[in-house]
Amino acid sequence: MTPAHVVLVTTPLSAAWIAAHDDAGSVLHACRDFAPASGAGALGAPWHAFDEAAGDAPLIMIQIMPAMRWSRPSCEGSGPPSAALAARGVAIEDRPPIPEYGYPRGALVRIGGHVVRPVLYGRVPVERLAHRSRSSRRATDDTIPQLRLYIPAAALALDSAGHLPRVVVRVWGRDTSHAVDIDLPPSVVRQVWDDLLPWRLEIASTSTSTSTAIAALLPTPSDSALRDARQRYRDGDWKDAALLTHERFYVGPLTRDDSLEGHVQLALALLSMGDTADVDPVIQDVMRDNPCLTLAPGAPPELARRVDRARPRARCDVAVGRTILRGLLLPGYGQISTGRSLGPVISAGAAIALTVAAIRYASSQSDYHAYQRNPNTQAAVAMYDEASHKRRQARGAALTGLAFWVLGALEAGIQEMQHGAAVRRVRGYGVTPLARSDARRADIGLALSF
Repeated sequence: MTPAHVVLVTTPLSAAWIAAHDDAGSVLHACRDFAPASGAGALGAPWHAFDEAAGDAPLIMIQIMPAMRWSRPSCEGSGPPSAALAARGVAIEDRPPIPEYGYPRGALVRIGGHVVRPVLYGRVPVERLAHRSRSSRRATDDTIPQLRLYIPAAALALDSAGHLPRVVVRVWGRDTSHAVDIDLPPSVVRQVWDDLLPWRLEIASTSTSTSTAIAALLPTPSDSALRDARQRYRDGDWKDAALLTHERFYVGPLTRDDSLEGHVQLALALLSMGDTADVDPVIQDVMRDNPCLTLAPGAPPELARRVDRARPRARCDVAVGRTILRGLLLPGYGQISTGRSLGPVISAGAAIALTVAAIRYASSQSDYHAYQRNPNTQAAVAMYDEASHKRRQARGAALTGLAFWVLGALEAGIQEMQHGAAVRRVRGYGVTPLARSDARRADIGLALSF
């Protein structure tokens, strides 16, 4: 089903990223056969004056545009809009948009079932690019509105269980009785939450806090930025340690070990600051990627409690020999016993091959007996050749089935060995206390400029 609206959600951090990776110029160069539908000579900035009122405040921006037929940067075929163009309030139109009654005229945002009052709310016409053959049409009666809402960052808060709430954008056109509810994907909500961490760190309670300084006994990361953050933590500068670690996650991918160490270090820095609200999502990320993580004896009780609470259901036992024996007992049983989806494939492959082998062998035996009973020499020779051919087919199918069986058992054993290495890597993870600090942190401003 074709969506009726396109929703763009940004924060000051992601808006800065879009501006830094602005591809509007390359898109417009590739789309040189397109021009402003209003007949103007150049693109404007319909949201510029409106956005100036927001300034650098930590606000969540939600923009709703009609779901037109969007062109790819090559202007050939349809595709999602360029983020830079959408953020500018610009659309590349490849065919007429949705009917006028579907144009967005109003919207509200519900977070966790509660309506959030926007700080800023505006509506401007979409600046459209159309093919030059249609660009002479003036945008008078054909004005297409778009909406933009700024809501306070504090409106997005964890619930009592430490989970992010459901965020729903309700949009309506001329007929308010036919509103459309648009659920923001959990991944988008989580990204918004992550983007706003620096702001929350600025306003986090920094009163007297008793914490365990343990970063020195974490495995040393190979990434230089994480090592710098580790040193900040050891120096007692927990906020800067958290900010550096958070910033490193946005720069590029990390190795699996560095990602684990960075997330644990971030969780420790947040606990040290007393920012317990941000700790649970970080720990949930750790446990999603490392469900068998266990901490070394003497780990901080608060960290251990949160790790255990976030632990998902997972198989953390290792039995290489037993898995191989199961695979040899029945084809695919080694994979099935360890919960892997490859098991039924191996079982089916071996069963089909062995069934074909049995059928061809039985048919070859029948032909061979017929050859022995046939007095006609020429017919007997043909029957013998047919019996030999079917026997070769039966032998090939049997070998294929046996290969499925034996190689499946070996594959199950190899995968179990890799599973064991992954479990050992995070079992008794080296988080042990080094020193205890009762430092009083000074309050630092309430606003952060991205």
